[in-house]
Amino acid sequence: YIIEYVKSLRQEAWQLLLSQEPTNDDLRYIIENVKPLRQEAKSWLYPIIVPQTLEQIMSEIKQLA
Repeated sequence: YIIEYVKSLRQEAWQLLLSQEPTNDDLRYIIENVKPLRQEAKSWLYPIIVPQTLEQIMSEIKQLA
Protein backbone atom coordinates (compact mmCIF):
# COMPACT_ATOMS: atom_id res chain seq x y z
CA TYR A 1 0.00 0.00 0.00
CA ILE A 2 2.73 2.47 0.96
CA ILE A 3 4.72 1.76 -2.20
CA GLU A 4 1.70 2.38 -4.44
CA TYR A 5 0.91 5.58 -2.57
CA VAL A 6 4.48 6.84 -2.97
CA LYS A 7 4.40 6.01 -6.69
CA SER A 8 1.19 7.98 -7.16
CA LEU A 9 2.67 10.93 -5.25
CA ARG A 10 5.76 10.80 -7.43
CA GLN A 11 3.62 10.86 -10.58
CA GLU A 12 1.59 13.79 -9.27
CA ALA A 13 4.75 15.70 -8.38
CA TRP A 14 6.25 15.20 -11.85
CA GLN A 15 3.00 16.28 -13.53
CA LEU A 16 2.88 19.42 -11.40
CA LEU A 17 6.54 20.14 -12.05
CA LEU A 18 6.25 19.67 -15.81
CA SER A 19 3.12 21.83 -15.95
CA GLN A 20 5.27 24.72 -14.72
CA GLU A 21 7.60 24.37 -17.72
CA PRO A 22 10.92 24.01 -15.86
CA THR A 23 14.22 24.76 -17.55
CA ASN A 24 16.81 22.05 -18.16
CA ASP A 25 18.82 23.45 -15.25
CA ASP A 26 15.77 23.17 -12.99
CA LEU A 27 15.30 19.53 -13.97
CA ARG A 28 18.99 18.71 -13.46
CA TYR A 29 18.92 20.25 -10.00
CA ILE A 30 15.80 18.29 -9.04
CA ILE A 31 17.13 14.99 -10.36
CA GLU A 32 20.46 15.46 -8.53
CA ASN A 33 18.67 16.07 -5.26
CA VAL A 34 16.00 13.37 -5.54
CA LYS A 35 18.39 10.46 -4.95
CA PRO A 36 19.63 11.65 -1.53
CA LEU A 37 16.06 12.44 -0.50
CA ARG A 38 14.93 9.00 -1.66
CA GLN A 39 17.68 7.37 0.43
CA GLU A 40 16.64 9.43 3.44
CA ALA A 41 12.99 8.42 3.01
CA LYS A 42 14.00 4.77 2.64
CA SER A 43 16.01 4.85 5.87
CA TRP A 44 13.02 6.40 7.63
CA LEU A 45 10.37 4.07 6.17
CA TYR A 46 12.32 0.79 6.21
CA PRO A 47 11.89 0.17 9.97
CA ILE A 48 8.15 0.80 9.58
CA ILE A 49 7.51 -1.29 6.45
CA VAL A 50 9.64 -4.36 7.18
CA PRO A 51 8.09 -5.28 10.55
CA GLN A 52 4.61 -4.88 9.09
CA THR A 53 5.55 -7.05 6.14
CA LEU A 54 7.02 -9.75 8.39
CA GLU A 55 3.95 -9.53 10.60
CA GLN A 56 1.71 -10.01 7.56
CA ILE A 57 3.76 -12.99 6.37
CA MET A 58 3.57 -14.66 9.79
CA SER A 59 -0.17 -14.02 9.92
CA GLU A 60 -0.66 -15.60 6.48
CA ILE A 61 1.45 -18.62 7.47
CA LYS A 62 -0.65 -19.12 10.60
CA GLN A 63 -3.83 -18.94 8.51
CA LEU A 64 -2.52 -21.62 6.16
CA ALA A 65 -1.58 -23.96 9.01
